[in-house]
Amino acid sequence: MIWDLHVHLSGVDGATPQERLAQMIAIADRMGIDRLCVYLGMTFSTDPSPETLRKDNDQVLQAIGQFPDRAFGFVYLNPRHVEASLAAERVIYGSDVGGRSFASQLAKVFGADIPESARKLILGENLKRLLLPILKAKGIKV
Repeated sequence: MIWDLHVHLSGVDGATPQERLAQMIAIADRMGIDRLCVYLGMTFSTDPSPETLRKDNDQVLQAIGQFPDRAFGFVYLNPRHVEASLAAERVIYGSDVGGRSFASQLAKVFGADIPESARKLILGENLKRLLLPILKAKGIKV
């Protein structure tokens, strides 16, 4: 079983999100990849506006809706527009270290104009909540 945790709809041929994901799934099938986790809609921007964020996240939802057994979606955020993105309860921090530094990525959360309670959720409490059943089953104390 192979799950790819980080794919984008941008950079793939197709007029619709569904067409692009169908193309990725066809390629994944040839490579023996069972599931795809999709980040980012059809446009690529390093500083997307709130409107672009909403559009791209909607595109991910459209694409994965056609392939519920093959793809999961993750939200695309811009720390400059956190209020337009999602509630903090649905955001999980990831540094993308190796491609980015811990410091620059943490600075996005620490520098965001959000309450401390939201920061705590984003930086660990949300992921802890999701993983708790697994960790408990493995006997790992959190």
